[in-house]
Amino acid sequence: TPWNHECPSRSTLSGRALSGRPRIVTTNFDTLFERAWPLACGAGSLIRSRAGGDLPGPGTHEFAGVLHLHGRLADPITDPATAATDLVLTGADFGDAYLRSGWAARFLYDLVRRYQLVLVGYGAEDPPLKYLLNVISADRRRFSDLKAIYAFDSIGNNGDEVTQTWLAKGVKPLLYEADARHTQLYDTLSEWAASVDNPQCWAERRLRAVAGRTHAQVDGEERGVIELLLASPTNCTLFKGFGADFSWVRAVEEGRPSETGSLGDSSRVGPDGGGYLGSLRAWLDGRLYEPAAMAWAVDRLAPSRERPHNDAVDALNLEEARDLAGSTAVRGFSPDELLILDELRARPERVERLGHS
Repeated sequence: TPWNHECPSRSTLSGRALSGRPRIVTTNFDTLFERAWPLACGAGSLIRSRAGGDLPGPGTHEFAGVLHLHGRLADPITDPATAATDLVLTGADFGDAYLRSGWAARFLYDLVRRYQLVLVGYGAEDPPLKYLLNVISADRRRFSDLKAIYAFDSIGNNGDEVTQTWLAKGVKPLLYEADARHTQLYDTLSEWAASVDNPQCWAERRLRAVAGRTHAQVDGEERGVIELLLASPTNCTLFKGFGADFSWVRAVEEGRPSETGSLGDSSRVGPDGGGYLGSLRAWLDGRLYEPAAMAWAVDRLAPSRERPHNDAVDALNLEEARDLAGSTAVRGFSPDELLILDELRARPERVERLGHS
């Protein structure tokens, strides 16, 4: 297929790690990745191609390039030309690769133990995945160090069904609305690549885009991105500098530990190592005496009250209903949160500023 301007950029195609080395593991026999590489990255740009039993071990220095798990066809057009290898095609081939010789099973175990695996271009019922996921599921029962697996998949009106099918296979689905060109998938991969290329620049762009709106005025994917970014104290400080409304404290609170002390979403740890308490401190620093912050504290301390029955409100979805709860959906302060409030309240510059207001 000819490469065109609507296809992903170099960084999107590369599937690379933070080290900058491209790593694409594929079950395809064709060499379209190898052909696309110089078209996307410039003439003379080369990418190594390995296949089958010649695959380097995950985590080794050689583990880079396009890695054909089930073998590769010959292609004289690629540079350098690629030779044909044995293919994992029949039931007997799969049995040998995953059971008798087991080289593919060993490769997958090492892969999932060392890397977060993201599946692109597969359906939950695709035959090649049957062997891959069965092997990984068996290993997961025996070994606790295997990382999570994610999969991009398109949906129409069957989102719940697709979700449950993936979850039953031990894979976390990343769903997007289907269209003929998979636009949302390519847009997502491009955004992901931009966040890897320059995380701080990407964060600044996303934060600036919503800085003029309140928390309630932003929803869906955009709100989710900001919630993840505000898991970083550095980003909280940056967002404040853009004039962000105090109501975004609600996004910071999304990372608050549950009553049992475990985070609701363990991925919400900022790239600077910060977590919820660091973000809360950064968000409140310099704002504690703002009217909105005081209203937020009062709402936190107010007892939970029954919301009057209202058919119009009851018809709203959960996210909209939460927005009606005021400045916060959290009740009370934890001891750690109170320590932050005491620390910020006791700072001499805060007391002095309040005394001169």
